[in-house]
Amino acid sequence: MSPIPSACQGLANALAEHEAELADLQGQISGRDLPPNEPFPSSSQKAFLGQAINREREAVRKAKRSLDDCILVNTPPAPANTTPTLQITSMEVTQSVQRGANSMRLIRNRRTAVRVFVVSGVDNGFDAGAGRNRWPGITGEVRVTDPATGFTSAWLQPANPGGAITAVPRAELNQNNGAHSLNFSLPLSAVSAANIEITARVWVKGHFSEGGGWTAESTTSVELRDRPPQEVTPFLIMDVPGGLPPPTMAQFTSVLRRGALARLPVPFFRVNPPITLPVGQDLTSTLGWASMLAGLATIIAVIGRSSGGIRAGLVPFNPAYPVCGMGIPRILFSAPVFVSDPGEDCFAHEMGHTHGLNHAVCSGTEPWLHDDRLPARTDGMGMHVEDMTVIPQASSELMSYCPSPTWPSIATYDFIYDHPV
Repeated sequence: MSPIPSACQGLANALAEHEAELADLQGQISGRDLPPNEPFPSSSQKAFLGQAINREREAVRKAKRSLDDCILVNTPPAPANTTPTLQITSMEVTQSVQRGANSMRLIRNRRTAVRVFVVSGVDNGFDAGAGRNRWPGITGEVRVTDPATGFTSAWLQPANPGGAITAVPRAELNQNNGAHSLNFSLPLSAVSAANIEITARVWVKGHFSEGGGWTAESTTSVELRDRPPQEVTPFLIMDVPGGLPPPTMAQFTSVLRRGALARLPVPFFRVNPPITLPVGQDLTSTLGWASMLAGLATIIAVIGRSSGGIRAGLVPFNPAYPVCGMGIPRILFSAPVFVSDPGEDCFAHEMGHTHGLNHAVCSGTEPWLHDDRLPARTDGMGMHVEDMTVIPQASSELMSYCPSPTWPSIATYDFIYDHPV
């Protein structure tokens, strides 16, 4: 980070105070720093803390703008011969949720992305055409090696638009910003081993062979664990009173893949043949939904058809429905079951209920039962690996009623990992 001009030191101190206050509030709402046996914040406390966090985030943004403006005015011109000193600060390997040092458990044979964070190494205010201390046209590649067999993949290209990013100074690096990293999708063949080594090399376009600060390289290693697939039985619901036909199996497969598989810790779903089920309940009432769900949970068998694992009902979209879905875990001899409309967030949320999770309190409108094991908002970096889209930390928790996109917190992801159905 470039030195702070003396005229701007007061603004820098104010920014540091706001950032410290924000970090403290986030720690309180997540329960991260609670002493042993201390209860998690109540629903009302979480709502209060959430409002305070939003106010403090805005204060941080204003303080940063003020400091940046002050530095711009009080910093002398940079030398015209300035060159970059690229550095790879970290490499994040993610399948849905990740935190520092790649400490989230990763699964073999599952869609995987690698984010390579690159900084410019420029701190004198030089503008190479993309803003002060930034350097445009950064590209790169990664490859995967299995140390046990020596297998090495081909060099893989970034999925970023145009295959390149602008490197920012270290002080501006923001992991919530998908444009601050070169992002790579790994083929399933590269994530089939128990341990893999990932090598990344980056460079300024047109300077690949020059070395020095124009290029950088880094390597990281991660463990991949075996985890069985999750069995599901699709129930395609025909709304008889509403006169609506059942969804198609193509719709079910899409929402299963993009909604549940993208978010939850499973390598893949083992899908039984679908069962088309006419229902006579009035689905424009919550009572009708509850009755339909109870019937699906307790039905003993469908003649000649397997109905094991999670019974996953899909209804057609209808704005007259009072809810987007309902779900319950296994209770005594009943099956774990949920019913959802074709919304990806709702589908994954209801599947979370079948694992025994209740509602995270984020909006304050979540119905009982509330789940104090879960934070109000996400506490790790999320990524929709199929879309290569970053889901910023502090997004809506999957089990909450806050607006889309919702994503699992670390607690939700770990709980579902440890409690397969």
